[in-house]
Amino acid sequence: MQKFVNFNAHNNLTTSYMDHVISADRIQTTETYQNLINKNETIIASFLLKRNVRELISNGINVYNYTGTIPGHVTGNNLRVVKDLINQQNLNK
Repeated sequence: MQKFVNFNAHNNLTTSYMDHVISADRIQTTETYQNLINKNETIIASFLLKRNVRELISNGINVYNYTGTIPGHVTGNNLRVVKDLINQQNLNK
């Protein structure tokens, strides 16, 4: 049985499918997202909030949590967001 990190534990209205997908609010708190907004790269930043990209980021974090490595298919801004979220996660421990 697979275990997923529940990124939306504060929200009781999430479905079981969405429980393991990181919220857009959480991505907006990352340094990478804020840097893109500050550079007026709003179109690129908006891609990070799409569900399929949030699934990729969530899966990258889950793989990291269980194996200690980030998958190779997580690249570019997605990789930067994953690293930011891992750093936030480590600071909260």
